Amino acid sequence: MILRKIPLLATLTLALLPTIDSMAMHQSDPRPTLTPSMLDGIAANMRNGMRPERDASIDVRAGNQLRQLVVELALQGRRGEPGSGSAALAAIRLGHEIQEIEAWMTRAVSGNVPVGNPASPLTEDARLRTIRRLGVFSDVALDEFRRRPRDSSTEIDDALAVVLAPIRDTIEVVLDRELQSRWPVISEESRPLDPRSTELIPIMLRLEALTRPAFDPRMPIRFQEVLISRIEKAAEAITLDADDENHESRLAGLERMIRISDDLTRAEHSSDPFESYVEAISKAIAERPNPRTGVDPTAELAALLLPTELLSQSSASMTLNELRTHRRRIRNQYDQKRGAVDSGISVPDRRWVEQVAELQLLARDVQRTHTAERIIVELGAVNPTARPAMLTRIRTWFRLLASSRTQAQAAAALDRLDLDAARFLVIPGEDLLDSPTEAFNRRIAGRASDLATRIQLVRRGWIEEISQGLLDGPSQLELKRLSRLLAVLVQVNEFSPEPGRLMKSIKICNRWGGWFIDADSIAWSARALAPGLLVAADAAADGQGERLERDLDRLEHLVPPARLLTRLADVVEDSLSDLPAGGIGAIATLATPPGPDAWGIDHRDSFASISRGFAEISAARRRDDDTGVELLSAWIADACDDLLTELDGSDSGSSGTDARLESELKEQGT
Repeated sequence: MILRKIPLLATLTLALLPTIDSMAMHQSDPRPTLTPSMLDGIAANMRNGMRPERDASIDVRAGNQLRQLVVELALQGRRGEPGSGSAALAAIRLGHEIQEIEAWMTRAVSGNVPVGNPASPLTEDARLRTIRRLGVFSDVALDEFRRRPRDSSTEIDDALAVVLAPIRDTIEVVLDRELQSRWPVISEESRPLDPRSTELIPIMLRLEALTRPAFDPRMPIRFQEVLISRIEKAAEAITLDADDENHESRLAGLERMIRISDDLTRAEHSSDPFESYVEAISKAIAERPNPRTGVDPTAELAALLLPTELLSQSSASMTLNELRTHRRRIRNQYDQKRGAVDSGISVPDRRWVEQVAELQLLARDVQRTHTAERIIVELGAVNPTARPAMLTRIRTWFRLLASSRTQAQAAAALDRLDLDAARFLVIPGEDLLDSPTEAFNRRIAGRASDLATRIQLVRRGWIEEISQGLLDGPSQLELKRLSRLLAVLVQVNEFSPEPGRLMKSIKICNRWGGWFIDADSIAWSARALAPGLLVAADAAADGQGERLERDLDRLEHLVPPARLLTRLADVVEDSLSDLPAGGIGAIATLATPPGPDAWGIDHRDSFASISRGFAEISAARRRDDDTGVELLSAWIADACDDLLTELDGSDSGSSGTDARLESELKEQGT
């Protein structure tokens, strides 16, 4: 976590978290235009189910009116306008429960329905009230819905609450109790704040926002060191005196440096770093000083690009003797170029910009030598016999790095080594194999020890391949698969993958107002997850790469939805598990709109999009569209991962799930 790296900022921000959380803003992405065949199918089914109304009873007319309302919702959901996600979800929910609702209205009109607890027959007075309310619904519901504004989820909520109120009233008459909201307010207890600390909230929110890009793993370490130092000083100053008028200029300067660092980071990872550096530096210089904050862009740029000390000397506790000569040659190139750059220039020109750009390329190479030395020590500890050959290989890359003709080739190799070392030296989740619980080991066919041994064996083989200059060998490929499996196991360790528990979670989640999926759309996935873990663990422990690849492709689609279902069920179960489901639940959900403090309201578009994605999968299966099922399964997995990240607080905004669903639907040609 970012805050752990800045103790002072962490302490202060954690004290403010309850209030900061309540102030977080959420911005939904614009609604795309969707063409979901599933909604076309719902509309067609509703029309086909219409019954003749000539001399029909009130329940038949009310049922037809409800079906027409579902058609209207499906059409709006298909258009992709603002609020279409809520319209589509309402159409899915009502379309699934329509027959139960119609049957319930028929029994209510006839009086053939028990009332209260203990149950007794519906009184004649109650039956007549039911008939009158259903008569109102059948006469005006559709026209009233069409007249009302429906340009947002909130407006659709309000419109449905009005037009479905007569059906809700009849249910409440029959049940002899009010229907409860399906949008519970679920709050966490928070400790009281020091009144003085509330003055710091706006400042600390800005400062906390700056820490995220400062710790972006893509950002070069030399930039991170400058930024982190300044963030720590700003946090200390704010803590000592919250009223200091210099805070504004400090934060403005930090924000300015973050923007410059982002531009320079993109330049560093571009296909032509030199030209991209020149462009980014020129852009920064072109900005004029801000008279309000006193921020000088040239000074901030120099602090980033011309530091007094290039890098902290932390490569491996000391420079390896075997590499000292080659490393010194690269460092000398940087020092010579640094000495030629005028640090005090007042009006930077094109020549100065190009000198600084060249200096950044050399700074990258110096960092590569630091990183490579650290990695050699770590790799040598895993496979000592490969260390001599590894040193020879790194010396060769350092020598090539110092030559302009071969620099790019060596840089690519060293960057790849850095990337793979970060992924494979310690694979997240290995600790689960070292001391597995009985339940965890049972999920992987009792192969925890075998998997741990296999990882160690393959890791040694990977290091041997590197010492031979082979960066894409069979051991590297197997480590990629093993790391994917461990990533799945880490996620599965958070919940029970047993089919019974997952199906129970579906029933609980469907009682919540922001979610609805047909159990059939995920039943296969729920049944396949636990067996899939068993066969994948066997394949990995036995070194069967191709079989493991196939198993992983399936598991990576199955796990995120199961995680989201479990997470949602854990949140809403206590509030909703005892409430009626089915048709009554659908009316209770749509006739009682959510309040502003309802749990999940800020993520409702993402929840609705995922719900619709499951409905699209069901439609694709019915038409034997295997390609569509595959595309949508991949999309749902990504969307669930994104939403879980949002719920964990890593992203206060919308995940843009609708836009990606639109893309997937277009790919399959629906």
